[in-house]
Amino acid sequence: KIMNSVNHLVPQSRSRLIWISIRKDLHIIPSFPKPLNIILSVKDVLPYIEGMHRGQFDKTIVGTDRPCYTITKTPSLRFIINNNEVKPTIKELLLLSGFPSDFKLIGSFTQQWNRIGNAVMPPMMFRIAEHIKYLLEGYTDENRTCEILDQRKHKSFKKNSYGIQS
Repeated sequence: KIMNSVNHLVPQSRSRLIWISIRKDLHIIPSFPKPLNIILSVKDVLPYIEGMHRGQFDKTIVGTDRPCYTITKTPSLRFIINNNEVKPTIKELLLLSGFPSDFKLIGSFTQQWNRIGNAVMPPMMFRIAEHIKYLLEGYTDENRTCEILDQRKHKSFKKNSYGIQS
């Protein structure tokens, strides 16, 4: 199934193809976590950003009241801060990707950006892992799974220090 991180507490639109398989002898039908009804925007996480553009071939500036574009492996995303075009910092990219605020990467700026661009967003993977856990524990009601995993109880969401209180 194609899942978009924007539906799983990440302020970035990033689609990934995800497979969930369960052994036949367990007699469990694989399923996926339901999208949450909360869409985080760039300004929810980084309120000082005035605008952004994809860089390279699309320099159309858009507002920050929407999720961030997909952060690709290529360092092309640009922010507008105080009417100046700037490269995002690694910390900003990590926050927009749902990593905890104290998460550390090593390597050059480009190597770190590449790792973020290749990553699957932690909050989305957390929701997938928790969903599988509850399937294996015998929960069959999808609403129960979403209730258990809603944003007020999501560990990574609380730890990210987005500045948003749930």
